[in-house]
Amino acid sequence: CETGIIFLTGYSEFEYAHQAIKLHALDYILKPIEIENFMEVIKNAESKIENKKAEQISPESLLLEYVNKQQDNRETLERVLGVNEDIKISLLYFCLGGQAQEVLNEMMYETRKALDVQCIQNYYLIPLFQSGAYVVLVTDTEKNKMLKWVLEKRIVPELTEVAEFVCSYTTDYGIKNLNEDLSHLKEMLPYGFHMKKGKIIDEETANNCHFEITEYPSALETAIQKEILKQDKDKVNEVKRFKSKKMTEAVFAADPARLLIAAAAGIVLLLLLIIKFKIHPVLSLLISALVIGLGAGMPVPTLVNTVEKGAGETLQGIVLLIGLGSLFGGILEVSGGAQCVAQTLINRFGEKKAGIALGITGLIVGTTVFFEAGVVILIPLAFGLAKKTKKSTLYYVIPLLAGLATGFAFIPPSAGSVLVANMLGVDLGIMIAVGVPTGILSLIFAGILWSKFIGTKIHTDLPISVSEIGEEEEAKLPKFSTVILIILVPLILILCSTLSEYIPSLETIRPVLQFVGTPFVALIIAILCAMYFLGKKQGYDGEQLKKIMDRSLRPTGQILLVITGGGIIRWVLQECGMGDIIGPALEQSGLPLILAAFLIAALVRASVGAAVVAMTMAAGIMASMPEIANLSPLYLAAMVCAITGGATAFSHVNDSGFWLVSSLLEIDEKTTLKSWTMMETIIGFTGLICAFVISLFA
Repeated sequence: CETGIIFLTGYSEFEYAHQAIKLHALDYILKPIEIENFMEVIKNAESKIENKKAEQISPESLLLEYVNKQQDNRETLERVLGVNEDIKISLLYFCLGGQAQEVLNEMMYETRKALDVQCIQNYYLIPLFQSGAYVVLVTDTEKNKMLKWVLEKRIVPELTEVAEFVCSYTTDYGIKNLNEDLSHLKEMLPYGFHMKKGKIIDEETANNCHFEITEYPSALETAIQKEILKQDKDKVNEVKRFKSKKMTEAVFAADPARLLIAAAAGIVLLLLLIIKFKIHPVLSLLISALVIGLGAGMPVPTLVNTVEKGAGETLQGIVLLIGLGSLFGGILEVSGGAQCVAQTLINRFGEKKAGIALGITGLIVGTTVFFEAGVVILIPLAFGLAKKTKKSTLYYVIPLLAGLATGFAFIPPSAGSVLVANMLGVDLGIMIAVGVPTGILSLIFAGILWSKFIGTKIHTDLPISVSEIGEEEEAKLPKFSTVILIILVPLILILCSTLSEYIPSLETIRPVLQFVGTPFVALIIAILCAMYFLGKKQGYDGEQLKKIMDRSLRPTGQILLVITGGGIIRWVLQECGMGDIIGPALEQSGLPLILAAFLIAALVRASVGAAVVAMTMAAGIMASMPEIANLSPLYLAAMVCAITGGATAFSHVNDSGFWLVSSLLEIDEKTTLKSWTMMETIIGFTGLICAFVISLFA
């Protein structure tokens, strides 16, 4: 209806109000109007009346007008919704693709019911019929902290019974950028192809997807959404091959038979170069990568770019952690911190249970110190105990070695676990939660129980020279509690960062916890603590600490280059499409992904000998498989344990660790195979079993 303005004169103030109410006026003014302000008053009255009329329209209609840019009614909309730029809103975008409008209406009806059942208040549904989608906007500030969890666990699973859809989720403050937020939600939808049924895609899950969204012609948009909903992998892979305008180079797809032959030839060549011709692993890995790429038919410019990309991507998430871990371990070694931990645990456990003490020591130290360094630091304690008790050195050495190996394999911030976790996109907090129990069980079976058996079966005498590094006098050692607290600093900070995502009460300090819990920041803090409490407090000056850290960084160059070489092979295989070949093959074979990951790592470990190479190649092959993006973080953490377990098992004559143990203990190869190789294999299979059990709950 039309809006009219009525002017009344000659009434008292009370009568003005009475007449206005009788006339059902939307607004009225009870004050004299100056003639020069007449038009301004009229405009203000019209504005107030229009606002009153707008407020009588449903908020959802106002939202639809705002989204469709039919009206610039943001101020009115904010007043109606009760939001401003300080109030957090949540947005959920449901896309049903080419479904009929009746299905969309049914989905919206079921969504309302589900939201009401979960006591979600102040929510609004915006239908986008042309896009085959609708949006849920929630301003319920009381529920916003846990809203995504409620949506994902309670509401979305119910809606999957109504129709097929993909959905994305984001948050913002106020509705100022509502249209930009909706565009971003739409951009995230293709990641839904990689998520489990009923999984919501948000910024974090999208970033963790091993799938590069590429631009494609707008004419294909609707068809692509349909293929995503149909879970048609071939069609979606075709979409992935459309590159953005900035990228002129086409994606290379190798012939499957040619790629398999090239990959097999490259791996055989790698083995020959390392084992037969004794060429350094770094050079051997690079040569193998080039042979695989050229053999698969990859163009030379693409191959060169892939090698450079592989080097950068591999080092990006690992170089700081390995370098900082070396600095931390160097201070721990020279200050006597590692020796202090071992000696204290032995004193508390007693000589009869000294193997347990040494195993725990190895487990703790193995998370921060490279295996070889840990062995050299701690093995004199095992020899000292063997000398006292007259028992076989294996009785005490095996628990120590098992602790160091399991710490390196399963528990961050060790280089092995961090490397594989980074390649599979696993949060280190989740990895710690999974790796600690796996490491403890591996220590029990491979360290404590196996040492009692093999130590009784085979008696090995003390070596003539037990160590080149002498022990510090006990009086000069740092305090046990100080060393333990410093070792725990990075673990606690990383765990706090992860927990802050799931505990609403920590939201106010979440940015701080996420910063200090960033792995490399946590290690920097731990190093600074170690420099002061284990360095300055122990009498080391700045110059001495610098020399200690310089020396600790010497072995990291080779380790990083070996990791880089393995990563380059991974990227060459991935860019050639190896994942698309292996993925279907594994599906057809019926092997669980956990078992496949273990077998790949174990095969490379047995063939090449280097655990880091086995970890890198197995993680690379698994990461290149499209199915990986559908897995939960817990399942991926279990896969990390399977890979690191497989890369630990089957150590023999092509492994430098095998010869290190043999030479330090002064035992022959046969005895080393019976003791060390069996210990490593038990660790590997324990990791596999733990991974299977954990995956059942993922």
